[in-house]
Amino acid sequence: MPASFLSHLSSPLRHVAALALLGAAALAPHVAQAVGAYDGIYQNSQQSSNYLSVHQNGSTLIVASFNTISPVGATQTTVGGAYKPARQDIWDLYQGTITGSTGILNGQVIYGACQVSVSAAFDSTGVQLVLGALSTTASGLNQGLNCSLLPARTATNVRFNKIY
Repeated sequence: MPASFLSHLSSPLRHVAALALLGAAALAPHVAQAVGAYDGIYQNSQQSSNYLSVHQNGSTLIVASFNTISPVGATQTTVGGAYKPARQDIWDLYQGTITGSTGILNGQVIYGACQVSVSAAFDSTGVQLVLGALSTTASGLNQGLNCSLLPARTATNVRFNKIY
């Protein structure tokens, strides 16, 4: 409020208006800041459509993986009908702990069909992920998947470069 507006108010109303302004300023949303040493966005060095969003709170580490893949044979059904998407966006979530620059993460991949552990070695320019143990979840078993075959079909050691 402009000072001229406050000067027209009685003394008690000026105090209330000033307190309201201070309260509003204190409650105003603050810009979120990355606080962990490795917080940020990372991009796969070999697959530009694959990203990691890394969040650290003390020794707890949460990593969200985003990837766009070809939807070969996929059909999406919506209220408006069925269509064949040009791409399929996938999010996977991992949680674990970090000690120093090394994290151990656990999560589910392939739409929750496989339980996976991943080691993450961070450095000043990025992170190296190494695939660890794999097991098939109940959902994967219901679909006839064998997650132990995954390392033979995918990269098990992947570099992500920090971009933000």
